[in-house]
Amino acid sequence: MADNLKRRRHSRVKKCGKDKNLKRPTETIPDLQKEIEDTFALIDTDGDGRISKTEMVKAASLMGINPTDEDADTMLRMADGDGDGFINCKEYCAMMSQTYSSKDQEKQALRKAFETLDRDGDGYLTTDELRAALQFNSDITDDEIEIFFMEADTDGDGKIDYTEFIESTLCVSLV
Repeated sequence: MADNLKRRRHSRVKKCGKDKNLKRPTETIPDLQKEIEDTFALIDTDGDGRISKTEMVKAASLMGINPTDEDADTMLRMADGDGDGFINCKEYCAMMSQTYSSKDQEKQALRKAFETLDRDGDGYLTTDELRAALQFNSDITDDEIEIFFMEADTDGDGKIDYTEFIESTLCVSLV
Protein backbone atom coordinates (compact mmCIF):
# COMPACT_ATOMS: atom_id res chain seq x y z
CA MET A 1 0.00 0.00 0.00
CA ALA A 2 2.72 2.48 0.99
CA ASP A 3 4.71 1.60 -2.15
CA ASN A 4 1.67 2.22 -4.34
CA LEU A 5 1.09 5.60 -2.74
CA LYS A 6 4.77 6.48 -3.15
CA ARG A 7 4.76 5.44 -6.84
CA ARG A 8 1.48 7.26 -7.50
CA ARG A 9 2.73 10.42 -5.80
CA HIS A 10 6.08 10.24 -7.62
CA SER A 11 4.42 9.91 -11.04
CA ARG A 12 2.10 12.88 -10.37
CA VAL A 13 4.98 15.00 -9.15
CA LYS A 14 7.00 14.06 -12.21
CA LYS A 15 4.14 14.99 -14.56
CA CYS A 16 3.60 18.26 -12.74
CA GLY A 17 7.26 19.17 -12.91
CA LYS A 18 7.43 18.47 -16.67
CA ASP A 19 4.48 20.73 -17.54
CA LYS A 20 5.90 23.29 -19.98
CA ASN A 21 3.13 25.75 -19.15
CA LEU A 22 4.11 25.85 -15.49
CA LYS A 23 5.24 29.37 -14.75
CA ARG A 24 7.87 29.36 -12.05
CA PRO A 25 8.87 32.69 -10.56
CA THR A 26 12.61 33.21 -10.68
CA GLU A 27 12.63 33.23 -6.87
CA THR A 28 11.31 29.66 -6.66
CA ILE A 29 14.24 27.38 -6.04
CA PRO A 30 14.14 23.71 -7.13
CA ASP A 31 13.84 22.37 -3.55
CA LEU A 32 10.92 24.70 -2.90
CA GLN A 33 9.28 23.66 -6.17
CA LYS A 34 9.62 20.01 -5.17
CA GLU A 35 8.14 20.79 -1.75
CA ILE A 36 5.16 22.49 -3.39
CA GLU A 37 4.65 19.54 -5.74
CA ASP A 38 4.90 17.11 -2.82
CA THR A 39 2.23 19.00 -0.87
CA PHE A 40 0.01 18.84 -3.95
CA ALA A 41 0.42 15.05 -3.98
CA LEU A 42 -0.49 14.85 -0.28
CA ILE A 43 -3.61 16.99 -0.70
CA ASP A 44 -4.72 15.03 -3.78
CA THR A 45 -5.82 12.07 -1.67
CA ASP A 46 -7.66 10.23 -4.44
CA GLY A 47 -4.67 10.48 -6.78
CA ASP A 48 -6.54 11.85 -9.79
CA GLY A 49 -4.05 14.66 -10.41
CA ARG A 50 -6.32 17.44 -9.23
CA ILE A 51 -7.55 18.87 -5.94
CA SER A 52 -11.29 18.94 -5.40
CA LYS A 53 -13.11 21.30 -3.09
CA THR A 54 -13.51 18.44 -0.58
CA GLU A 55 -9.77 17.67 -0.62
CA MET A 56 -8.96 21.36 -0.25
CA VAL A 57 -11.27 21.72 2.76
CA LYS A 58 -9.77 18.61 4.39
CA ALA A 59 -6.25 19.98 3.90
CA ALA A 60 -7.28 23.36 5.30
CA SER A 61 -8.85 21.76 8.37
CA LEU A 62 -5.64 19.82 9.05
CA MET A 63 -3.88 23.19 9.18
CA GLY A 64 -6.42 24.53 11.67
CA ILE A 65 -8.37 26.52 9.10
CA ASN A 66 -12.06 25.79 8.88
CA PRO A 67 -13.34 27.63 5.82
CA THR A 68 -17.03 28.14 5.32
CA ASP A 69 -18.57 26.71 2.16
CA GLU A 70 -18.45 30.18 0.64
CA ASP A 71 -14.78 30.63 1.62
CA ALA A 72 -13.93 27.27 0.06
CA ASP A 73 -15.69 28.23 -3.17
CA THR A 74 -13.77 31.52 -3.25
CA MET A 75 -10.42 29.80 -2.64
CA LEU A 76 -11.16 27.28 -5.36
CA ARG A 77 -12.17 29.97 -7.85
CA MET A 78 -9.01 31.97 -7.12
CA ALA A 79 -6.71 29.02 -7.88
CA ASP A 80 -8.75 27.35 -10.63
CA GLY A 81 -7.27 29.01 -13.71
CA ASP A 82 -9.01 26.85 -16.29
CA GLY A 83 -12.43 26.99 -14.59
CA ASP A 84 -12.98 23.23 -14.42
CA GLY A 85 -13.85 23.27 -10.70
CA PHE A 86 -10.59 21.64 -9.64
CA ILE A 87 -7.04 22.76 -8.92
CA ASN A 88 -4.51 20.90 -11.04
CA CYS A 89 -0.83 20.68 -10.22
CA LYS A 90 0.12 23.56 -12.51
CA GLU A 91 -2.49 25.84 -10.90
CA TYR A 92 -1.49 24.75 -7.40
CA CYS A 93 2.21 25.35 -8.07
CA ALA A 94 1.51 28.80 -9.52
CA MET A 95 -0.64 29.74 -6.51
CA MET A 96 1.85 28.46 -3.94
CA SER A 97 4.83 30.02 -5.72
CA GLN A 98 3.10 33.39 -5.46
CA THR A 99 2.42 32.77 -1.78
CA TYR A 100 6.05 31.89 -1.11
CA SER A 101 7.17 34.90 -3.14
CA SER A 102 4.97 37.20 -1.01
CA LYS A 103 6.39 35.70 2.18
CA ASP A 104 9.92 36.21 0.88
CA GLN A 105 9.14 39.85 0.14
CA GLU A 106 7.82 40.30 3.69
CA LYS A 107 10.96 38.68 5.11
CA GLN A 108 13.16 40.94 2.98
CA ALA A 109 11.24 44.03 4.15
CA LEU A 110 11.61 42.99 7.79
CA ARG A 111 15.31 42.27 7.31
CA LYS A 112 15.78 45.71 5.74
CA ALA A 113 13.87 47.36 8.60
CA PHE A 114 16.08 45.58 11.13
CA GLU A 115 19.25 46.58 9.29
CA THR A 116 18.05 50.19 9.14
CA LEU A 117 17.44 50.25 12.89
CA ASP A 118 20.77 48.52 13.60
CA ARG A 119 22.85 51.65 12.98
CA ASP A 120 26.20 50.16 13.98
CA GLY A 121 25.59 46.99 11.97
CA ASP A 122 26.51 44.59 14.78
CA GLY A 123 23.39 42.44 14.31
CA TYR A 124 21.68 43.66 17.48
CA LEU A 125 19.41 46.52 18.45
CA THR A 126 20.22 48.46 21.57
CA THR A 127 17.85 50.71 23.46
CA ASP A 128 19.69 53.72 22.02
CA GLU A 129 19.21 52.50 18.43
CA LEU A 130 15.57 51.75 19.12
CA ARG A 131 15.06 55.10 20.82
CA ALA A 132 16.64 56.96 17.89
CA ALA A 133 14.32 55.24 15.44
CA LEU A 134 11.10 55.37 17.43
CA GLN A 135 11.36 58.89 18.77
CA PHE A 136 11.94 60.37 15.35
CA ASN A 137 8.72 62.27 14.56
CA SER A 138 6.83 60.38 17.26
CA ASP A 139 5.20 60.98 20.61
CA ILE A 140 6.54 57.76 22.08
CA THR A 141 8.09 58.12 25.53
CA ASP A 142 11.32 56.70 26.95
CA ASP A 143 9.25 54.55 29.31
CA GLU A 144 7.28 53.06 26.42
CA ILE A 145 10.52 52.30 24.57
CA GLU A 146 11.97 50.62 27.67
CA ILE A 147 8.84 48.50 28.11
CA PHE A 148 8.88 47.47 24.46
CA PHE A 149 12.60 46.68 24.65
CA MET A 150 12.20 44.50 27.75
CA GLU A 151 9.32 42.60 26.10
CA ALA A 152 11.26 42.09 22.86
CA ASP A 153 14.53 41.08 24.57
CA THR A 154 13.26 37.62 25.41
CA ASP A 155 16.65 36.17 26.31
CA GLY A 156 17.43 39.09 28.64
CA ASP A 157 20.87 39.85 27.18
CA GLY A 158 20.22 43.60 26.92
CA LYS A 159 19.93 43.63 23.14
CA ILE A 160 17.46 42.54 20.49
CA ASP A 161 18.64 40.15 17.79
CA TYR A 162 16.86 39.63 14.48
CA THR A 163 14.77 36.70 15.72
CA GLU A 164 13.57 38.66 18.75
CA PHE A 165 12.84 41.60 16.44
CA ILE A 166 10.64 39.67 14.02
CA GLU A 167 8.73 38.11 16.92
CA SER A 168 8.19 41.47 18.64
CA THR A 169 5.02 43.55 18.69
CA LEU A 170 6.81 46.30 16.74
CA CYS A 171 7.43 43.92 13.89
CA VAL A 172 3.86 42.65 13.93
CA SER A 173 2.67 46.24 13.47
CA LEU A 174 5.05 46.70 10.51
CA VAL A 175 3.63 43.78 8.54
